[in-house]
Amino acid sequence: MNQGASNSHPPASMRRLLLRLVLVVLLPLWLVEAGLCLGWYFSRLAEEERATLRMARTVATVFDGNIQDVRRQAWSIGRKLSTIPPYTNKEANDYLADNCRELPVVRAWHWVNPGGKIIASSDPRAIGLDISDQEHFRKARNTKTWAISNLLTDRIAGARAFFVARPVRDNKGNLLGVATASINADEFNADLAAECEIEEGTVDVFDSSGALTYSSGKERGAVKDQRDNDPLLAAVLDGNHEQSGSLTLPNDSSTQLAARVAIGDFGWVAGADRSKWTAMGNVRLALWIALALNVLVAALSGALAARTGGTLIGQLRRLQTHARAIGRGDYAHVAERARVSELDELATTFNQMGVMVRSTQEALETANAVLEDRVRQRTAELAATIRTLEQTQGELRAASLYARGLLEASLDPLVTISHEGKITDVNEATEAATGVPRSQLVGSDFSDYFTQPDLARDGYRRVLAEGLVRDYPLTIRHVSGTTTDVLYNAVVYRNEAQEVQGVFAAARDVTERKQAEAELEKYRHRLEDLVQQRTAQLESANSQLQAVFDVANVGILLLDERGAVKRVNNTISRWVGRDLPTRGDCQPGDIIGCVHAGGGGKCGTTAHCSGCTVRSAFETVLRSGQPVHDVETEAVLSLDGNEQRLWLEVSADPVVLDGKRNVILAMNNVTARKRAEEAIEQLASYPRLNPNPVAEVDLEGRVCYVNPVAQRLFGDLQQSGSAHPWPAEHERPRD
Repeated sequence: MNQGASNSHPPASMRRLLLRLVLVVLLPLWLVEAGLCLGWYFSRLAEEERATLRMARTVATVFDGNIQDVRRQAWSIGRKLSTIPPYTNKEANDYLADNCRELPVVRAWHWVNPGGKIIASSDPRAIGLDISDQEHFRKARNTKTWAISNLLTDRIAGARAFFVARPVRDNKGNLLGVATASINADEFNADLAAECEIEEGTVDVFDSSGALTYSSGKERGAVKDQRDNDPLLAAVLDGNHEQSGSLTLPNDSSTQLAARVAIGDFGWVAGADRSKWTAMGNVRLALWIALALNVLVAALSGALAARTGGTLIGQLRRLQTHARAIGRGDYAHVAERARVSELDELATTFNQMGVMVRSTQEALETANAVLEDRVRQRTAELAATIRTLEQTQGELRAASLYARGLLEASLDPLVTISHEGKITDVNEATEAATGVPRSQLVGSDFSDYFTQPDLARDGYRRVLAEGLVRDYPLTIRHVSGTTTDVLYNAVVYRNEAQEVQGVFAAARDVTERKQAEAELEKYRHRLEDLVQQRTAQLESANSQLQAVFDVANVGILLLDERGAVKRVNNTISRWVGRDLPTRGDCQPGDIIGCVHAGGGGKCGTTAHCSGCTVRSAFETVLRSGQPVHDVETEAVLSLDGNEQRLWLEVSADPVVLDGKRNVILAMNNVTARKRAEEAIEQLASYPRLNPNPVAEVDLEGRVCYVNPVAQRLFGDLQQSGSAHPWPAEHERPRD
């Protein structure tokens, strides 16, 4: 009864064992997969947060770029209205209106005097308005750069706007006026949304007070300050440049992936919001699919384990019968072949067991003999190794004595230091530098022999941390009280296992070097004084050179190696009838008013420039370094709004300034001389063009000249001379 019971239970036990085995195999995989899925989820969440942050950065960059455009135009307007000859009120208002058309987002441009009163505006209704109480004006008046307001209501238009103010000052820092732009907030933000091209989520813009000035996806609420509802915004306004994370707004139950980025340095903030549920939708779908697949795998694995357990139980029972026969000494018993390869191998092993038992004894005897031979060989090898070690120890002693000799031969103090900062060895130079014998130095604290023990302690600790220190300054204190300035070079030394054993340090006496450095410092100060004196002399010479430059009666331009005008004299200004402030990108044609450099062109870029005599002259000098003199050319210039033709006599000479090749281009206006020459030439051509015969006869009666008519009528006139009848008829009696 018991035997039958024992035979009926093993299949069920085997099945449970296999199910447990499947569970043991799958459970770690599930845990790993769960960890990977969790990591993937948070990785994707971080990636989506970074995408939201990139959206906010894009909004900040575009908004800041648009504000920069307004700032640059404000600067241009301010300089135009303050430095160029005064405008009439109408001209100033028209000029500001033209600038409004260039930037449609600007509702109005105002020119404000230092007292805060609008004296010119593109919107006539604003003229005379006092804005001195406006915060953006006060900020602009007290700064040298610019100021921007928070979102306000325009007093004139009654619409939402914000203001950008740019002060304009003279060379002494006195305020000349403030150029102020009233920016249409709605149109500015519409342009912002178009430029950002946001496909998903919403973008926001907040001013420095935390008010929502624009949002592409939600209404601007009545709450002005959003910082209490938006901790990311509050953090950025408190000084953090960027913030991102999850955010749940009071009026919106859904969680948003939000980012807030500071715009420039003027206190405004750009934001981006994306629905977390939408952004992570693909991730949730993938996790549900993974869960379903795992459940399916678990069910299939359990069914397969149960069926496999039934098959294995029957085959194991047959092997159990065969094992009992082998145990009784029946080595001729043959086990049945199994359908499972491992159990089939086990049956084959049982069949070979008898043969293996008999052969094992013979193998053990043979192995014992081989082992004895190896023991004898190893004993001989150990004896040879001992002799080699004794020889090596002798060589090491000799090397140690040699190293000690090198250590003592050095004139510089040498010392070895343990991990704890204790001296382990020194040379005689160290004893001489400290006045302490070697027996007392060894085992003492390395830092005790310097005027600054903490600095010395930091030095050897730095060597242990970094492996090397070079030129570390310390001062050794002798027992007599004298000191020696040294530079320490130290390195760690290691054993054969490359483990750090301590620090080896060498000191170099730099007392004389410090004295030399002090002397050099004195000479350096003297040299700086001489340089300042020479600079003052050069500045005076430069002023004198400009004076000479301006009194020259010919037009003179100084060009750099790119042909750009660096300096112009007063003669050129008198030609063109206006002051000519030069810039780094002005070419000669731009300065003198060449008609080919106008109308959208620029000197040096038009088709006419390749044949221009003036450009050819200075380009030849820049290319060859040889001067070009007295080249005459006719130039068409735009002077006082009219085209005039001038004859110029051009000369170009090379000159080196600050080590760079420059050109002095001189242009003399010879128009009057050329016109006189043309008149003389016209008078000279009168006899040739006269329809009557004309001849010139000298006092000796020789015919010097006949015009074409006379040549045709009297072909032999020049050969016959005064003997010809025609001159004889007209010959006047001599006095």
